[in-house]
Amino acid sequence: MPDAQLALDGGTPVRLAPFVGDEAARRSPSAEDGHTLEGLRAALARLVGERPAVACRNREEALALAIRFATREHPPEAIEIAMPTVGAEVAARAALALGLRVLPVDVDADTANISARALAPAITERTRAVLVTHAFGHPATMPDLVRIAERYSLAVIEDITESLGADYAGTPVGTMGAVAAFGGGPGHVVTAEIGAVLPGDAEGAAVLEGWRGPTGPAEAGTAAALDALGHLDEELLARRQAAWHLTYELRAVRGVSPMHHGRHVRHGYDRYVLRLRSVLWSRSVEETAAALAAEGIPATAVIGSMLHEDRDVIERLGAGDERIQPERFNHARQLASELIAIPLDGALTSRDMDDVADAIRKVAAASQRVDAR
Repeated sequence: MPDAQLALDGGTPVRLAPFVGDEAARRSPSAEDGHTLEGLRAALARLVGERPAVACRNREEALALAIRFATREHPPEAIEIAMPTVGAEVAARAALALGLRVLPVDVDADTANISARALAPAITERTRAVLVTHAFGHPATMPDLVRIAERYSLAVIEDITESLGADYAGTPVGTMGAVAAFGGGPGHVVTAEIGAVLPGDAEGAAVLEGWRGPTGPAEAGTAAALDALGHLDEELLARRQAAWHLTYELRAVRGVSPMHHGRHVRHGYDRYVLRLRSVLWSRSVEETAAALAAEGIPATAVIGSMLHEDRDVIERLGAGDERIQPERFNHARQLASELIAIPLDGALTSRDMDDVADAIRKVAAASQRVDAR
């Protein structure tokens, strides 16, 4: 049994060994891949219903191109794009840089994905598109969102950075909207800095290639991304097994709700997200993350800044816009005080997950509200 005293208070940490090994460094890129852009396009296409892929330097460039493509029939000053108030910071920067308005929308209480119920009443005649992020690898409820988009003639943009390999009711993410965007980076399945836009057809790809210009991703990023995509199935399987193991171990921990697994969903497992039920939990998410880190388990608060509080977003919409008033974002505010994330990696073993569970139990025992009934 681990030392009952928290490591923050001088106790012995649950884990002293590094949490995740450098799996990418242990793999040798396959020479037969060629590490060409064509190989990368083909690898991405296989994940998104054979849609063509236009490779970019990074996620922000990919999102900027996707947003521009989805709203190309309207002048920038007439465009407002809806997106979740959490988890869409990169997309918001890209949209603002294009001169567009960003419309923050509250999220679903279980998944932190954009809420269809909150989206519909926020739409106006200026709203031209909706961006969906598939938070943490959990696909959004796309049938509801697509129905709303069709009713109001909105283009649907999917950011699949956190959800490669995921699907909703058997339909892969990245295939349910007008265009999808992807970006690699630290903490994601593809760690290389790279981006891609995935339109619905070759004609759209030709338009995007022209907009992108001659500058594509760096050669090293292309090689690393292609290697990661080549091992994606085994990586996701290993992450899935680790996540299931941890979910089983946490089933009886008071005050903790394990990672949400929605019906009809095949998860992408970008991170393992825990919900700390604040009615039972006395520590803030930041304090909990610090306590777990001291036990040797890297953890972070999931939600930082929110778009409805962003100065540039407010300035563009107008501070008096009733759609960005705080009372419209109750779910996002609640989740910001309750969600923490633990990294997932294909190199993690059941023993590693046991250590995570032990650390969470240890922190939980020291974090219960004494007045909770």
